[in-house]
Amino acid sequence: QFKNNDMPALSLQSALNLNNQAQIFACTSDHEQVITLLDKSARIFEELRENMNKDFGPHLWISLAKTHLQRANSELAMGKPKIAQTSCEHATTILENLRNQENITHTSVLLQTLAESLSLQGKIYALLGDTQSAMGAFDQAVNILSA
Repeated sequence: QFKNNDMPALSLQSALNLNNQAQIFACTSDHEQVITLLDKSARIFEELRENMNKDFGPHLWISLAKTHLQRANSELAMGKPKIAQTSCEHATTILENLRNQENITHTSVLLQTLAESLSLQGKIYALLGDTQSAMGAFDQAVNILSA
């Protein structure tokens, strides 16, 4: 029997399990299934965020951002760069907001994930023919990693 205070941990584990399953399907190029699983995972993260309010810490925000990045990669693999751009922008926004919070330590995981997000964004911009934005995103990623 589970107690009410166990629910956030169980929900988080469920979301992370869905992300892991999505990675397996990505390896088999079943990107439709990847997106279905990641949609479920993102909904769980959003419910957690609503229920936990201020207790939704940086590690959970980073996990949510990684969920959006994983989705963007599958959307890109499906030849949908405009949709991938939206998913990638969600991830980048989450990570930049975390980075800009004064009370948040800039961990290597945060900075690495933000650089990954910006690199993917640069790739998407390049595929969409916006080379100036692509170069800007790549430059931002380099600056984050070299800081």
